[in-house]
Amino acid sequence: MSGGEVLTIGDLSAGTYRLTVPVLANDEMQIAPVESSFTVTLQSGDAAAQVQVSCLPIVRYASARLMIDAPALGNAKLTVEIADTTQADERTITLIANQPQLITRLLAGHHYTVNLQPAMINNRFISAPIQLTGFIPAAAQIAEVAVAYQQSALDTASFVTVDATILGLPDGVAPQRYLFSSGKYQYSLMLESGSDRQTLALRFAPGLYDVQTDDIFIDSVPWRCEQAGPLRLLQKVNHVALEFLPGVTLQVKGWPDYLAHGGRDG
Repeated sequence: MSGGEVLTIGDLSAGTYRLTVPVLANDEMQIAPVESSFTVTLQSGDAAAQVQVSCLPIVRYASARLMIDAPALGNAKLTVEIADTTQADERTITLIANQPQLITRLLAGHHYTVNLQPAMINNRFISAPIQLTGFIPAAAQIAEVAVAYQQSALDTASFVTVDATILGLPDGVAPQRYLFSSGKYQYSLMLESGSDRQTLALRFAPGLYDVQTDDIFIDSVPWRCEQAGPLRLLQKVNHVALEFLPGVTLQVKGWPDYLAHGGRDG
């Protein structure tokens, strides 16, 4: 039903009815009523009543693609706060370094700023510059936004050395990227996939670390790195093993292949 049209609801008996008008929205616009609820009373089945629904001005939406172009940060995660100058639209977004992310339903024609939250990645302190990144998205367009940042080196004198061994993978698998995270610290590093011990390129802040890496697909079988708990990197020199286990391929008749992982129980 568009503006100016009449919608007739028939076959109603006597009684009191509540009419609710929803907000209509997609990634391009929002149409909202001035009042969203109306009460109509019919004295008989032959009675008629008319309700006029007025709408607020149409809100036009736009989109933006945000990216932090920083190869040295690998696939680390960073948090940004974006807001328009009227503060009508404020949101917090997690970005992955070097990967563009589409943000929809921004207010078209409004000036936005991007405030990068401080992070410690690969022994660098990453923060927003004094002059925040700004952009004005336009309706029916995608604004390409390069998020600015500044960085400085951390003092690593008290940090620890980490030796890693990759277990379980067949020979010939290409190096993989791993994300180690502990509180405010993140390390995004490429490691060889062989079983030889390797010393990580960066010293780590002491702590308990979670490890994330993508599944590796070999002949359609997923291999996944699973840890029973966080890595305890508290000694001057730490030795850790990262083990990959193969999953299984499940086939469901009439549907594409479904993959299930056969990892440890518990």
